[in-house]
Amino acid sequence: MYKILLIDDEKLLCLSMQAKIDKALKGMEYECQYVLTGEAAIQKSQALKPDVAIVDYCLPDMFGNEVVHHIREVS
Repeated sequence: MYKILLIDDEKLLCLSMQAKIDKALKGMEYECQYVLTGEAAIQKSQALKPDVAIVDYCLPDMFGNEVVHHIREVS
């Protein structure tokens, strides 16, 4: 099963991306979750171990590249 983590501070954008992913990956086994902050992304990635992370660059608590760096450290 593929695991996708969406990281963006705009909830409506996350929901829109989830809908597009659902349409694109119809019939495939996957799990798609979203979080709204960098800190939540780091915590969620430890539990979810995502195969793909789609990360906004400007989050309310840190920059997207910092999130990616932390996710890579714990993976």
